[in-house]
Amino acid sequence: MNLNKHGDRVIVAGSVQRKNLSTIRSLGKAGYHVEVISEGVFTPGARSRYCSRSILKSGKESYIEKLGQLESTGEKPIYFPMEEKDVYELSINQEKVARNYQFIVAPIESLEIAMDKNQTMEIAKELGIPTPETTFVNSFQQFTLKLDEIMFTSQSDSYLAKPVHGSGSNGVLYFKQFGDQVSQRKRIFNYWEEYGPLVIQRRIPSQGKAIGVSMVFDRDSDLVASFTHMRLHSFPNSGGPSTDRISIEMPELVDMSERLLKFLKWQGVAMVEWKIDPDTNIPYLLEINPRFWGSLELAIRSGVDFPRILADLIVSNPIDYRTVPKKNCRCRWVFPGEILRYLTSKKTNREPLRVFIHRLVRDSEEYDRTDLRGTFFAMVYPITFLFKKKYFHLLRR
Repeated sequence: MNLNKHGDRVIVAGSVQRKNLSTIRSLGKAGYHVEVISEGVFTPGARSRYCSRSILKSGKESYIEKLGQLESTGEKPIYFPMEEKDVYELSINQEKVARNYQFIVAPIESLEIAMDKNQTMEIAKELGIPTPETTFVNSFQQFTLKLDEIMFTSQSDSYLAKPVHGSGSNGVLYFKQFGDQVSQRKRIFNYWEEYGPLVIQRRIPSQGKAIGVSMVFDRDSDLVASFTHMRLHSFPNSGGPSTDRISIEMPELVDMSERLLKFLKWQGVAMVEWKIDPDTNIPYLLEINPRFWGSLELAIRSGVDFPRILADLIVSNPIDYRTVPKKNCRCRWVFPGEILRYLTSKKTNREPLRVFIHRLVRDSEEYDRTDLRGTFFAMVYPITFLFKKKYFHLLRR
């Protein structure tokens, strides 16, 4: 692959998340001049040696608003939104932002479908892509009726609810957690108030393999590169972000993911999530993540450097990308993900300590021997999260 060596500016939105640090390192190593819109001076991305400038923003400002405040130098820097809401904001404002910045983002019509789990499932069905049994509910009454039906048939272990608009494990609720509906009525109402409307889905058994297919498309919606990984561990243990993953090959999932995103006329990056039913070996579509994903570092270490590829596509550098991803490459979110996952797992489910600590630092996505300062802050900064109430709640899940 041809790497950029002429120092184009890239502005990355955010400096806290691990994927942001991976992106900053990737682009810096490729020769890009990386600037970061930062939430603080001690965030991992802002302290990385590959961050040439940290631009502080207040919590009330959006990244697009901050971009508008930056002094123009006559050039058009590349802009990388990292979170779903920031991708959406860019897509609806792309004509305005394109006057001063370069980017590749999916059309708003495509993005809105990808962000709506009900619409995603409907289109997947039309394309013949396997989807779990899904019911859309747009009122609290419908939600409680469906809940009654499931509880009456003693199938609470087989269903879950999740927000129509949302990503990852945020807002996912397993029906078996409700117990007696009468005593849980207030909790059910509060859940609806926070997350409704919802989709109610048949739950693929937890022992089924969770697979992610990551992709990047050019402005003509042609697939440029793809990467597939399997989740090994998560935190919280009941379902949450992956803490340990491994690169694999599953061409059939790549084909179905490409078919789905091509139908949406996708541009830029996305990750399609799948889960394989262990009883039938059928892979089922779960959702589309229309942004950079948490396990990005694994793809980079496996040889599929999505941030570099996307930046090169944006500035129209010649792309000659024939690298075959490394198989069985492993990457772990150690601080504090893997540590908390291990400590909160039942003893019967834990691997031996010697297995847990084997290559713990080397496989850590935070560690980079060329960026020890970024590594230090990536390990230390998450400690501040432990003083927030919601993180103690996660420890009990």
